[in-house]
Amino acid sequence: PAYKLGAVALLLTCAVYAYGKYNMYHVKQTVYEVTIDKPISQEYTAALIADLHYGISLNGEQLQRQADLIEAASPDFVILCGDIVDESTTIEGMDEEFAILGGIKSKYGTYYVYGNHDSGTFRSPPNFNGVQLEQTIETYGTTVLKDESVTINNDILLIGRKDRMFGERMSIEELTEDAD
Repeated sequence: PAYKLGAVALLLTCAVYAYGKYNMYHVKQTVYEVTIDKPISQEYTAALIADLHYGISLNGEQLQRQADLIEAASPDFVILCGDIVDESTTIEGMDEEFAILGGIKSKYGTYYVYGNHDSGTFRSPPNFNGVQLEQTIETYGTTVLKDESVTINNDILLIGRKDRMFGERMSIEELTEDAD
């Protein structure tokens, strides 16, 4: 009968939701080791944070706990890699979130690269505009990279690309043409 198919769909939806909710609050550290042939002055540790969708996931207290764990790992730099906010994030939530994330101490700073949800064009209009978002990010000491690069300690070229949702963007060849 049809109601059994509906029950199966409902159970699968609940299982996927529960799995996602569990993983949201049980963050796992994943370590990647990257080796390059270019001589550099030291080994580096980077922390990458992505897809928080603040407002529907962590609250301030939970985010602060995760930020403290990241800071305790002594990263050389922190990368906030898009979808840190979305259209459901409030202005107050955005401010709280970037105050916490911008407060993570690292040797060479914190960098932000936009994701597709940062434009807030998916379900409903966002609670803030792009100017407010960028000003908030930068207020807390985080550098926004939009088709831009920054050199870290003359060793690492960190490139932040615009997300396709923001329209035209530079090619990877253009972004790396002056790279060593």
